[in-house]
Amino acid sequence: MDEPPISNPSDDGKKNFQSSDVSEGMSPLDEGESSGSSLAWLMLGVAAMGCGLLVAASLFFFRADAQELYDQYFPSPTATSTNTPIPTATTSPTPTLKPTPTLTPTPTPNLMAQAYEGTAVFVADAWMNRITESFDNNQFGWHVGTDDDDYALTSFTVRDGKYIWEATAHQGFLQRIRASVSPIKDFYFSVEITQPESVADVDYGIYFGEDKDDNYYYFGIDNNGKFGLWLYNNAEWTQLIEETLSPAFKQGETNKVSMIADGNHFIFFINDEFAAEYFDETLAAGRVGMAIEISQPDLHAIFEFDNLIVKLKK
Repeated sequence: MDEPPISNPSDDGKKNFQSSDVSEGMSPLDEGESSGSSLAWLMLGVAAMGCGLLVAASLFFFRADAQELYDQYFPSPTATSTNTPIPTATTSPTPTLKPTPTLTPTPTPNLMAQAYEGTAVFVADAWMNRITESFDNNQFGWHVGTDDDDYALTSFTVRDGKYIWEATAHQGFLQRIRASVSPIKDFYFSVEITQPESVADVDYGIYFGEDKDDNYYYFGIDNNGKFGLWLYNNAEWTQLIEETLSPAFKQGETNKVSMIADGNHFIFFINDEFAAEYFDETLAAGRVGMAIEISQPDLHAIFEFDNLIVKLKK
């Protein structure tokens, strides 16, 4: 490869020298050869000093800043401005509070009522049976037929296993049929009663303590389930137990009315649940039976009696 020769600076001191054989006269440079050589070395020394000065000057004026070089080749990590998201304020969820249950008061057991109901069960089983009537027939000779007086037109029949009273009032009245001919004391008495049409202004139940002067107690219940106790004495009515709603009453259905008489203590039940009690000594031993009441004239109602029971204390 034909490349131009690279000039080496050391070659500049040799350009004018030719290797030749001196055969003819002398070159002007030959004169004073030793002094020429000294001059050449002097010139070379000056040149070398000039180059040294140039290098020193360049180093002085163009010296690199050490810190700049350090920073160039060993850069410090640049603090990158990373946008750190501001934490979203996470609201801690408010705990869902379970609603405080409405506390339904637990009914306090009525120990007296429970005791009386237990007593009624015991009495019904243990006391001596006097009358048990299912009205499958009229073997006991219940009053049947039609009665018409100043108070009502009433028919009495025993049919379909019931003792049926059908009455139309001429005026307000209370009708009774005896279940015992002789006076009794300390007894259990119960009967099931149905008033099919649930007529207003009527009530029905049992009477007891009837004496020879036609005085008696009447425990009755109306078709709204309200019961009460009355005393009929010397042709006057006295209410002994205010009318009270019975939770045990079954409107439009058959309801069982029962009682225990123990001396002057009377305990009443509706559908075998305790209803009320009363103490009274106005009337002593007496007859017992079934009763109805119609309060308004021209009012018609039917009453059905079944499963009558009378027991006596042993």
